Amino acid sequence: GAIVVLIGRAGKYLACFEKNCKIGMEKKLLQRGSSSDFSYNNIRQVALVEGGMVMNGYIYLNVGGDTPARVLINNPNAVLIGKSGNTLANEIKSFIENNMNEQPSDSQNVVVELSGADELKKYAELKEQGIISQEEFDAKKKELLGL
Repeated sequence: GAIVVLIGRAGKYLACFEKNCKIGMEKKLLQRGSSSDFSYNNIRQVALVEGGMVMNGYIYLNVGGDTPARVLINNPNAVLIGKSGNTLANEIKSFIENNMNEQPSDSQNVVVELSGADELKKYAELKEQGIISQEEFDAKKKELLGL
């Protein structure tokens, strides 16, 4: 289950789990529930504007691009909050930022050394699937075997 959940304006919620967050709408009469998943390693920034007595604030999960100056209720990356949601929103912001820092980044390069036999097998599979031609396979085979 969720570790922490913030219920915002209009039944929109932000739920944080061990490996990801969900922003969604609660299911209502004649409406389907819906949600979007956000992996911690894909979140670039968590923006929080605290709600006031009259003006809504918001918590926004930025997964790329600029954080908007104003957020509307239908923004899939944000939950609008009132003043009563500020404390929990600050806790969730810290929770997400801590998890962002603990997750390995998708942008890290992983180098895997393949042997010549592994490479040849990979190209043979590509040839069988029709992705490369017999000529392309033969050329790569000669390259890998040093012929």
